[in-house]
Amino acid sequence: DNASRSLNQRSQWKHPPRGWIKCNYDVSPRIGSEDSGMGWLIRNHHGNLLEAGMGKFEGRPTVMESELSALVWSMQACSSLGYRNVIFEGDNIFILLTSKKNLRISCAILRKLLVKSAGLFL
Repeated sequence: DNASRSLNQRSQWKHPPRGWIKCNYDVSPRIGSEDSGMGWLIRNHHGNLLEAGMGKFEGRPTVMESELSALVWSMQACSSLGYRNVIFEGDNIFILLTSKKNLRISCAILRKLLVKSAGLFL
């Protein structure tokens, strides 16, 4: 159907507004104790690559937790690199829909992710 087709189509990357950067991130999730991989890259309003990084972390109980861990890691990287006006962009439809509807992710889930991910940021 049309909805499935539109979800499977790749969208074209859009430049951030002048004065902003865009951080694209993605994860290759593994459930359980197997390592998950993630990566991020930062581009300016011209589309020029400014920074990039990748890493691995212990698998999470759900794909959503893996996606959120990658987002948190990307946010930490941007912060430690001194970037402040950042647009974060990933491909997880639930995170996209949640943010578009302005719903809040449970503080308990975020705390849990931050505690699990604390070793990544040291």
